[in-house]
Amino acid sequence: MMPNPTADLIVIGTVRKAHGLHGEIKLQVKDAFVDDILKAKVVFLQGKSGPLPYFVSSMREAHELIAKFESVDSPEAARALYGFQLMLRRQDVIGDPGEDEEDQAPLEALVGYIIHDTVLGVIGPIEEIIELPQQLMAFVNFQEREVMIPLHAQFVKAVDHHKRRIKMELPEGLLTL
Repeated sequence: MMPNPTADLIVIGTVRKAHGLHGEIKLQVKDAFVDDILKAKVVFLQGKSGPLPYFVSSMREAHELIAKFESVDSPEAARALYGFQLMLRRQDVIGDPGEDEEDQAPLEALVGYIIHDTVLGVIGPIEEIIELPQQLMAFVNFQEREVMIPLHAQFVKAVDHHKRRIKMELPEGLLTL
């Protein structure tokens, strides 16, 4: 029986938006694994065809974690990796490997969900979520510009995990700010 190569991989985060013009990528990484990813020489990205290795050219922590992989050299190539799960080999993890995919922060789980407003209809998919002291903010491209939508309980009317949709009742004028 062949060993399962993914059994030795631990999900530590998610690939976020492209950054800059040279193929850099913003990463969302669980706090327990930030030190591990900063030291990593290779990471694995879970795409449609399974986990693939990506060799790290550089990794920096600015306001967010920003990575440059050897085989990704354009914004288009970086955008193609958006939403992929980010994994490390178990032997490369010093953090808490006891966390598994079911323990992912709800922030990661909602990225990609489509926001529907009760008045305007489809707003768009959530591209990124950041946690501010007051609330969670979803970044969505709406009418060719990035808007921030507060994921506040008073605005969220329903969440359909099966269809990956969030029904919201947004305050009038919020999307024009």
